[in-house]
Amino acid sequence: MTAMNDLEWMSASFACERLCNAFSWHLDQRNFEALADLFTHDGVFVRNDEHLSGRAAILDAYAKRPDVTTVHFVNNFQLIALDSLSARGTVYNMVLHSPGEPVKAVRTFDPLSAIRVVWFQDDFAMVDGSWRFAYRFAYRGAFAGGGGILR
Repeated sequence: MTAMNDLEWMSASFACERLCNAFSWHLDQRNFEALADLFTHDGVFVRNDEHLSGRAAILDAYAKRPDVTTVHFVNNFQLIALDSLSARGTVYNMVLHSPGEPVKAVRTFDPLSAIRVVWFQDDFAMVDGSWRFAYRFAYRGAFAGGGGILR
């Protein structure tokens, strides 16, 4: 592992945090192609006991996503380990989730019946000068992070 100075650490941390924010933004906007592009070509996303390997598999899974409206609030990003080519981090999302088309869902949305907490564990990789998700694990639950690092 190559040592990094404080400025390099802060820059990488900021870039990885922005990647987490971008994931949620693209998901909420249903921009699934841009979401898949946040991963390395062979990146892995594990969610709901689904193991999606590669950008094409991630895009295909999200293309089949039912009509739902989501709003993700991204919180508590922590960079745990870092070198010049790889990093590990964790982040929480509080998700407001409502079935139906976006305009219709906003009118009928009941946030108290549709709040979810998702805890992400991420491995990031530097590829061609940009940070990408190499591995992303989504753990759903009210106190998802209570047990420490999953992997």
